[in-house]
Amino acid sequence: MGLEYTRNGFHLVESDYDLMKEMGVNVVRIPYTMEWIYNPDYLSKIDCQIQWCKERSIYVILDMHRPNHRSQQSFPWNETAWINQWLFLAERYKEEPTVIGFDLFNEPHDVDWVKWKNTAERAAKAIHKVNPNLLILIQGVGWGWDIAGAQTNPVNETNIVYSPHIYPYPLSHMEWSYAYKKGDYERGYQLLRDYIKSNWEPILTNNIAPILVGEFGTPVFDEHNLRWMKDLLEIMHELEISYTCWVFYGSDKPRDCALLKPDWKTFQPQTKILIEYLKGEGETAASQRKGFPTLTIELANIYTISQPCTRVVEGVFPIGIENSSVQIVVSYQFLMLGFPHIWRHSYPLRKT
Repeated sequence: MGLEYTRNGFHLVESDYDLMKEMGVNVVRIPYTMEWIYNPDYLSKIDCQIQWCKERSIYVILDMHRPNHRSQQSFPWNETAWINQWLFLAERYKEEPTVIGFDLFNEPHDVDWVKWKNTAERAAKAIHKVNPNLLILIQGVGWGWDIAGAQTNPVNETNIVYSPHIYPYPLSHMEWSYAYKKGDYERGYQLLRDYIKSNWEPILTNNIAPILVGEFGTPVFDEHNLRWMKDLLEIMHELEISYTCWVFYGSDKPRDCALLKPDWKTFQPQTKILIEYLKGEGETAASQRKGFPTLTIELANIYTISQPCTRVVEGVFPIGIENSSVQIVVSYQFLMLGFPHIWRHSYPLRKT
């Protein structure tokens, strides 16, 4: 935490990872800067966090957040240096299964999709020569937001994950963000859903690649932004989109989007919403809002989807709903990916 800004980070203590585990976290995105990546003391700070994650069965994605700690660039203009530092990290962690992915470049902007896609593709191919199993996270253009170009011009490489960023007002000026700000939640939800269905969902439905939303959070803890966060989480779970939330940090400054109060222990309002979904409680509530009685089961230790897996599911429901449907919600985790996924289907209830 904070290694993109300082050599020592802001609050690198092991107890933070205990708290993350209690929250239901199973993957952490660790930001860093290229500026100090070859410095042994700086690297030890990253190694330490990876070890803490490993001991708690939490996976790690390394995020090249800034080329230097003072500023954020729009594009990896020094492509050779950028790729070389990734090759260095790929070699360093190729025997460490806790490190499952590299987030190539944070929030590219002032560049079109084709230029960014071609550059990211060269980096991905080079990294996979060292470790072909790494997931390569590719953000959108326009400050990470826009991945629509991948619908027709995707990166030509394996193990690609598209990783858009999304925030509400005042960090967003999308039509849906203003609807939420005005308290028009039904319209805001529909506009947000339409945005995601047109920009993200075709990548999923056409089996181009998975999506992991790399950043989202509430810059102002007002009711309209908390409602936005709940709606976003509901849509992401419905579409089986993975995510990492910004940011595990202790602050009351609105634009920090911090999950914790300055004491680094007390949850901010948005964090309580996040935990509901990390632990499946929000998923159940969303199904109930749609009118489904819900039975939740969990399948553990699924290492592959190449073999069929059958489970008999039984439930006892109140008399009088035999003409209704039950939505079976299965929460499972691909251990090869480390991301939560949700499978769901509706079945008619019948008497036995």
